[in-house]
Amino acid sequence: MARMNVLEVETAKGWAGRLLRKVGEARGGTVPNMFKVMGNSPWVLEGYLALSGNLGQGTLEPKIVKMVTLASAELNGCGYCIAANTAMAVKSGVLTEKQTISARKLEGDDERSAAALAFAKEAWDTKGQVADETLKRLRDAEYTDEQIIELLAVLMTATLTNYISNVAQQDKEFPEGPPLT
Repeated sequence: MARMNVLEVETAKGWAGRLLRKVGEARGGTVPNMFKVMGNSPWVLEGYLALSGNLGQGTLEPKIVKMVTLASAELNGCGYCIAANTAMAVKSGVLTEKQTISARKLEGDDERSAAALAFAKEAWDTKGQVADETLKRLRDAEYTDEQIIELLAVLMTATLTNYISNVAQQDKEFPEGPPLT
């Protein structure tokens, strides 16, 4: 049972209703419950949609974005976000189920994903006080300053959804993510 109001797209009024309908149009009619909770503050929902939409046009490859998103969900203990992002990543073909598990374990499957996940973990652990060596590892994996900023923004937007979902405890409409072995 959700601890916060889960808006219904059909009855949501004002700006929140318009934003939720926009999410539904972009997602083939489906509006995940996390967005319905976030809609309690249309200003937060609008800001999240703008930033995450802009990040979708950024220079990070979708695989890296989704791996960092899943790592954040695991670090923040967000079962809802693990389930949702696993389902979306596998369905879209961005990640395999094996890669979703690796991302949650903060294990990349190549130098680039390993560097991004190590950076995300250290940034999360240290509140951004990452070591010079960590930045060097990113640069050695050919990350630009633009992409490093984008990695931080992905981590931040994922953490926002993790915290909202952890507080709200809305129902999961996605299957559980696979267990870590």
